[in-house]
Amino acid sequence: LKKSQVNAQKVIDYQQKDIAVLREQIGKDMSRILYNEEIYEELYNWILAAQDYIYIVAPFIKPKQFNNMKRKLKDATRSNPDLKIKILYGMQDKNSTGRIFDSDAIMKARKFISELEAELGKALGVKETNTHVKVVIVDDKKYMLGSANVMSFSGDYNNNKDLHSEVVICSQNKDQVTELKQKYFSW
Repeated sequence: LKKSQVNAQKVIDYQQKDIAVLREQIGKDMSRILYNEEIYEELYNWILAAQDYIYIVAPFIKPKQFNNMKRKLKDATRSNPDLKIKILYGMQDKNSTGRIFDSDAIMKARKFISELEAELGKALGVKETNTHVKVVIVDDKKYMLGSANVMSFSGDYNNNKDLHSEVVICSQNKDQVTELKQKYFSW
């Protein structure tokens, strides 16, 4: 081979390596930001498409959103009996500063979780803690992290009572998925 052909081949080899690195980075950093209604639409799509597991961290549980979520989780486990679900939730009666939370709300949340445990059985793992984190992880593939209280807000932004805005970042970064999973679901 001529020297110019060898050099050209080296350049092509380097370019292919660079392309491979870029593709890997793009795959890691593929993320997008969702707002308001988009969050719940995407979340429900993720739940229904889940193959292995759905992990949810949510501080609050309220009736309307919980019932919506319960229906989606039941639908997902009906279509995939091997699906596992873990929910980390709660606000303790007191936090570290001594602030006392609404005991009735805590008792209602425990009641809702008990109902879900009865309906989903072994598919569901639950842990009560004191958290303000809001995250959903699905199948070691993606996560949603942000301000959306997916177990306590209805996602109804047309209702004058819910005049607030939510935002989440959705990402397929496998390293971050692993980190979040280890941080919140190693129980």
